[in-house]
Amino acid sequence: MLPSGLKIIVYSFHLPLLFLIEGASIKDYNIKDNADYVIHCLIKPYAIVAIISSALSALLYTADINSAGTTFLFSIDDYVISMNNSSTVFTKYRSVGLIGIFTCLALSRIIYVTVRCLLMRFSKWISAIVVMAIMFTGILTSNIIGFLPWSFDVAMACVPFVMMGDMLRKYCPSFKTMLFGCIFALAVWGILLKNYIQIDVLTRRYPYGILCFICAAAGCIVLASVGCMLTKISVLSKLLRSLSNNLVLFFCVYCIELRFLDWNTWIYEPLGVNPGWITRFLLHLALVSFLSGIIYGARKCTGAIMYSGKTKGENASDNRRIEWADAAKGICILSIILGHSNIDWINQIVFIYDLPVFFLIAGYFLKRTIDADFIKKKAQRLLIPYYVTGVAVSIGKLIIDKGEKPGTQIIKERLSAMIYAAGDSWQEPFEIYGIGAIWFLWALFIALIIVNHFAEHRYRSLIIACIAYIGWSSFERTGIWLPLSIQSAMLASLYVFIGYICRKNNYDPTKMRRSHVICCVLFSAFGIQHFKGFWLVHNYMGNGWFDFFVSLAASSAVIIASGHLCKNNPLTKKVLCFFGRHSLPILCFHVIEMEIIPLGDLNMKISSALSMNPLFSVLMFLVLKILFCAVLTMIFIHIKKIINLVFTGIAHRNQITDI
Repeated sequence: MLPSGLKIIVYSFHLPLLFLIEGASIKDYNIKDNADYVIHCLIKPYAIVAIISSALSALLYTADINSAGTTFLFSIDDYVISMNNSSTVFTKYRSVGLIGIFTCLALSRIIYVTVRCLLMRFSKWISAIVVMAIMFTGILTSNIIGFLPWSFDVAMACVPFVMMGDMLRKYCPSFKTMLFGCIFALAVWGILLKNYIQIDVLTRRYPYGILCFICAAAGCIVLASVGCMLTKISVLSKLLRSLSNNLVLFFCVYCIELRFLDWNTWIYEPLGVNPGWITRFLLHLALVSFLSGIIYGARKCTGAIMYSGKTKGENASDNRRIEWADAAKGICILSIILGHSNIDWINQIVFIYDLPVFFLIAGYFLKRTIDADFIKKKAQRLLIPYYVTGVAVSIGKLIIDKGEKPGTQIIKERLSAMIYAAGDSWQEPFEIYGIGAIWFLWALFIALIIVNHFAEHRYRSLIIACIAYIGWSSFERTGIWLPLSIQSAMLASLYVFIGYICRKNNYDPTKMRRSHVICCVLFSAFGIQHFKGFWLVHNYMGNGWFDFFVSLAASSAVIIASGHLCKNNPLTKKVLCFFGRHSLPILCFHVIEMEIIPLGDLNMKISSALSMNPLFSVLMFLVLKILFCAVLTMIFIHIKKIINLVFTGIAHRNQITDI
């Protein structure tokens, strides 16, 4: 877009300047504080762009839901590795584009801060020598190995720019110093540019060695000095400060716009125009500014709505605790519904966390009591819905399948399925009929009893671990599935116990450190990408116990996301909390829908009548399933309220009569 002469000038400083600005923002050399800053200000926006870009790639460049899921997962894999250019070594991964500079900036800052922290007792010159050694290591790595994940080679090569920003902020505060430094740097910059000595970090082009770094440093100093001088002008000061405060948002929007909006194909060619570079630049700037302004305004409005009802001194910590649990359960019950749509890539994502989160939260809120009282209470809570749903499905099957099978056979199959409580059908040790998704209720019931009984035992951790291992290995070794999903319950008791221990030690999972959060997300993404099956209904872990730890990491990520959504998104919180608070009736209605309601046939008729795209047809089917469960649950809630009012009125009238 830029003329060649102007392009040479801009490319000589534009990315090194970002590293200089990053260095200027360093307040101290505490590694933990800087890691938190990097995760919040660089990695978090990068992750958001990664998810949005992957979703757009799946929606825009695929025609069916399975291809969309594969595209999404492969795109996420690319963003996890974060190559900002095609590599001859890591050929499997594609470039993520300009947004890859975020991970590079993060690594460069951490490298510099680590060096300064470790060499705090030594002279600053020692730190400078080490930084230069790291720079040459980065250059050699780029030349010998090629492009590295997270642009680690560029991060090492650009550490001097981070150091320069740090030094400029500390030792060049005066206007006079900036003016003289700017004049000298301008002269150096002009001489080197005249001889085409310029750096290009994205392509790892470092001509004339150290001279290209000097050229970039001179250009950065000139721009930094000019920027500082412009802040002295009151009119420009506010504009520059506003741009600085929203630079990350602006950059993220620009990266998405650059990747997905083809101006030539979509705008210029249909209109038959070929504008100059200034017009193109202004159009890009206007669009990105407009979109950034919309996002910024939406965030402001959300914040205003969120805090509008709060009064001074209000303490809502307990409500938040309940809300994050409900929101997490809401995410998981929706994930269960999506997971039963038989779409491979959805199963690959949701099955790794949906049931583990329920078990973890159940353990987190477990209140230990005498076994007999505990069993009675949990039986009322879990087993009554199990048998009521089983009877409802049996009656529905008797009506629907009466013409295809004898009524006695249907009753026999459904009764044996209810008694055995297996989630799926088996042939060993004899023919077993699956009950469907409500197997989870029996598994949760038994898992809670196990943890309640051993929770205060001296060797509780060892006992629960052994029970979980026996539950998993007994099926792996024998292939025999026991009744009441007891093997799944034994494995699930480990999740319940972990949740119980977290609550006992007053651990709030929503306040996990950012460094731990990013580790959980990356570990989960790696596990999902290498998914070989994780079916608690079968007690099957495709990658062995590695999948157990992946499920813990993914569950932690879901719980943290729930806490964040409850805090920052009131509308999303309300929806998720509804589904989470009523997850039990929603699960029961979902089982009824799967077994006896032909929503798939209805969706096919609607899709055919409207000649709908296959991708949107599947999306509509998922929406229909969720709406069906939600509407029936709301009707159930209102009926339950009416029944409670009637019984309350009868009890009150009887009291008056007795008096």
